[in-house]
Amino acid sequence: MRPVGVALSMSPSRIGGFLALLLALIAAPAVATPRIAETLVVAAPPDFEIRGPEDLKRLEGFPTRRVASLDDPGPAVGRPDWFKLRLEKEESDDVTPLALRLNSATQRRLEAHLAQGGALLSRAVAGYSIPQAERAYPTVRLILPLAEWRGREAFVYVRNERDHRLPLDPRFLDRSEWQMEVSSDFALLSAYLSGAFFILIVQTVLYFHFRERAVRDYILLTLSFVAIALVRSGYLDFHFCGSADGFLLGDWGGQIRLLNTFMVIRSIQSFFELEKFASGVDRWLSLFQKILLGALAASLFIPVEVTAVVVPLLYVIMGVAAFGACFAAIRAEVVGARLISAGWVGITILSLIVNLSSLGVIPHVVANPAAWFYLAAFWELLCNTLGLTFKFRTWEKLRHQKELRDLELAGMERMIRVMCHDLSTPLATIGMTTDLLELNRQAGKPVDLAATTSRLRLAFNAIKDQVDTARNIELLKLHGGSFALEPVDLCAAFDDVEHLVREKLARKRLTLRRVDWPETAVVMAEPRMLRLSIIANALSNAVKFSPAGGVIDVTLRRENASMVLSIRDHGIGIPREMRDAFERSGRIESRPGTMHEEGSGFGLMLMRDFTAAMGGEFRLKSCTAEDLPHEHGTTVTLRLPTPVANGAKST
Repeated sequence: MRPVGVALSMSPSRIGGFLALLLALIAAPAVATPRIAETLVVAAPPDFEIRGPEDLKRLEGFPTRRVASLDDPGPAVGRPDWFKLRLEKEESDDVTPLALRLNSATQRRLEAHLAQGGALLSRAVAGYSIPQAERAYPTVRLILPLAEWRGREAFVYVRNERDHRLPLDPRFLDRSEWQMEVSSDFALLSAYLSGAFFILIVQTVLYFHFRERAVRDYILLTLSFVAIALVRSGYLDFHFCGSADGFLLGDWGGQIRLLNTFMVIRSIQSFFELEKFASGVDRWLSLFQKILLGALAASLFIPVEVTAVVVPLLYVIMGVAAFGACFAAIRAEVVGARLISAGWVGITILSLIVNLSSLGVIPHVVANPAAWFYLAAFWELLCNTLGLTFKFRTWEKLRHQKELRDLELAGMERMIRVMCHDLSTPLATIGMTTDLLELNRQAGKPVDLAATTSRLRLAFNAIKDQVDTARNIELLKLHGGSFALEPVDLCAAFDDVEHLVREKLARKRLTLRRVDWPETAVVMAEPRMLRLSIIANALSNAVKFSPAGGVIDVTLRRENASMVLSIRDHGIGIPREMRDAFERSGRIESRPGTMHEEGSGFGLMLMRDFTAAMGGEFRLKSCTAEDLPHEHGTTVTLRLPTPVANGAKST
């Protein structure tokens, strides 16, 4: 940091230099600055035009009335008015060429003539209903060159046929300001169109992703704003129209604004979904939309002076409606309502001010409405796009939460179906045992209480194990853990299941043939699921689809650090299309067995899922008699890890 004393010691020299520069500027010769010394209204006929010096002399002969400015007399909309401006310069100076700009952004037709000494020096025309060949400037803003003005005094004759009572706001421009006026509209339009094009891309992506009506309506609203910007600029008329008998897109400005108003109301309705929480406001806005459509149709036939009053009035109503809808949506805490409302504030306030000014209700306070329109419209489109993105992102979260709830409900339903499926085997054992007891009682035969008690106890234990398993699965899901595996004797587990299906085997006279069967085979598994959801399902399916008097082959062997259990029947097999469906989705359609046994179609899915959950592997191989007439049947192979593979010691 510099010492304070050094800074103070240098300040006098700086002050001296600044004073010298100021004195030099004061002593410099003054640049001629024109001014409008007098403004007159000329009582010329409505169809009067200037085509040459004779017409200029006729115009000078009409009565005149002095007014304060071009905007004070309040001329009628749609009727031509002639003005006479007397320009003055303090001294004659031909160094700096000047121009006079008239703000004709909303004028139907505006022309200006520079005259001096009874001679016409220059002419400029702007507006909508003029052929392209007569237009001196691509936009509808009029700029009259003053470069040929020599001397102290000159006159500008202005003919104005306006659609609105907005000010002409005359202003003198030097060369740099003139060039800036020429390029500023194009720069603003280019910036707005670039931003609107980018926002349209974002909105289109949102629409194709969500297919929501609100996004579609906002895309149409964006296009209507773009249409207004292009019409206001006049570039479409300049480059593409104007040669077809004077037809210009700008002549449809009122209709385009009505269509834009319609899209504004429709977009607010669709975004806020007013019918859900403010049905009264929604009905009122729907009625207003019908009024807008009626006004749009009527505007094709009514005079322009009527349209010039109706369109601003409807715009004012639209602004009030937009504020009311935003207020209601914010109170109802609609998702994205604050963002959307922030976007509408700027353009709605600007619309109210401009249209109330055009109706003569309030004084004119907006100097350059075109620039403010581009800024406010882009801000509105940006906020609306952000609001749409936020809204649908929130909807996506809600949808995801709903999907999770649906999945949870589906899981609960699946668990119930699984329990019903797994409980069918022990319940069938209980049923067949009680039937056998009843038959023996009726026949007077003795009952083997030990065998009967053993079968019933096994069935009871199976039901209890299934209930415990369902409880464990629910706890597992809540805590997000994994199955608690423990060493289980696979041979003993298979024996327990065989006792459960013994009655089914006897009923179909099936032989269970064990091949390469060891005395013990310890694997790491969850014991209840291993017995009821894996082995029981595999053995029950083999019994179900085997023919009466057939054979079921069961093998158990060690392969490296795994035990492999294979259950093969010689039954009807699984058709190819059902096998393909199981490989794709894990589901298989339930089929009746060889003795019309019913099933749920969940057995194979349970075996696959629970085997994988225990770190094992499930394989299915099947073919029908059509595929292999002598080798048909189904083989289920279960590969389960041993305690050595899991780093544990068998007990």
